[in-house]
Amino acid sequence: MTGTNMPSEPDLIAQATRLLADRLGPGWGVRAPSSSWRTSAGAELDASISIDAPDGTEAVLLAEAKQRVFPRDVRNWLTALRSSSSQDRYLLVARYLGPRARDLLDKAGVNYIDLTGNMLVRIDTPSLFIRERGSDKDPAPVGGPARSLRGAKAARVVRTLCDFREPVTSRSVAAAAGVTPSYVSKIVALLEREALVERQGRGPVQPITRVLWADLIRRWSDDYRLLDANATRLFLAPRGLPGFLRELAAWAGEAPDGRYALTGSFAAAKRAPIAPPSLLFCYADAPSAVAEQTGLLRASGSGNVYLCEPFDPVVYERSWSDDGMTFAALTQVAADCLGGADRMPAEGDALLEWMAANEQAWRLDA
Repeated sequence: MTGTNMPSEPDLIAQATRLLADRLGPGWGVRAPSSSWRTSAGAELDASISIDAPDGTEAVLLAEAKQRVFPRDVRNWLTALRSSSSQDRYLLVARYLGPRARDLLDKAGVNYIDLTGNMLVRIDTPSLFIRERGSDKDPAPVGGPARSLRGAKAARVVRTLCDFREPVTSRSVAAAAGVTPSYVSKIVALLEREALVERQGRGPVQPITRVLWADLIRRWSDDYRLLDANATRLFLAPRGLPGFLRELAAWAGEAPDGRYALTGSFAAAKRAPIAPPSLLFCYADAPSAVAEQTGLLRASGSGNVYLCEPFDPVVYERSWSDDGMTFAALTQVAADCLGGADRMPAEGDALLEWMAANEQAWRLDA
């Protein structure tokens, strides 16, 4: 899709108005928007949309239409509205709003509608609450800068930004991650648009002064999945997980290249336990050798150990030890849990909460 066939701002407002009217149903009315409106602080928005309830009460939404919206744009827009009266009710209308942009609007108490069907409209009087789920992927992305955090190089950059304290520069991140400074600049530009990092001033050579590492890990987990990104095999430990861990430690102590790192639920429970873990994920460079030496049996359905051949050695970077076992870095464990199944995402959330409360315990000086 090019800029010439994108809907205009008036078209966006008109389509959003129709979507809202369809969701409200009989008895409600949505009146045609005016051409423009000023907030209580004098800022000009694109339109006002009047909503009439069946009981005769009315609400007015002050609407702003944007063809392309990045989370950074949302933050800038919200900052510009802070001087307005808290009584103003705002609505952001866009062709598409990604998950991060919607989350920022939700937390700021701002309504939104996009043309894929994502919608949040909350009004006290008349009492109204609509939350609809549309697409989590832009149906017509515009070509240009990087938009994904898939792949080994992106993982190294994300891990470096999260593992080390600010300030950092693109050059120092590149050196730590083992990628080129130009590649770091591309990823950082993406993260700036997503409002996940902040620089001191403008321009690619400016130091990164803030990394919203928890949100960045969540964003990374959208593009990275433990079972998809790594070559994984399911096994059964016939002597249970404690027996497997004893054999694993013995193998690692004897094998010259016995590198491994535990991740997933078992690792998360070491810092933020929710329930006793029943499934163990283990990164290992030689899964077949590990299985043979530790007595694991291949499992086609029910198993309790996943051996994962890593997509990249970054999974071993900045690992830590506990009770004689080696664990992947907490940032890696959190991402692995968030992209997992069953209760793993909840375990990832709990781990992120622990990490936020104990940041000094795991983030390193750059």
